[in-house]
Amino acid sequence: HMHAIVLVVDSVHFQKVKAGTPFSLKEVPEGTYTLTVWMDGAAEYTKEIVVAQDKPVAVDATLEPAAVGDVVE
Repeated sequence: HMHAIVLVVDSVHFQKVKAGTPFSLKEVPEGTYTLTVWMDGAAEYTKEIVVAQDKPVAVDATLEPAAVGDVVE
């Protein structure tokens, strides 16, 4: 049995991190963005954020297990 995850993103601003690990994205232009946090087997976390010049944005994204029968995309 084989398992693969392929994720294609239309952005240069992304990271792959381990669960529970803080991360930061550098040089994100000012603007309003949709932040999406995803992990295999978890419900997706999505939040609209506003990036302003020289103002860090902190987000605490807690992922919940996907419900049985949910399609995790």
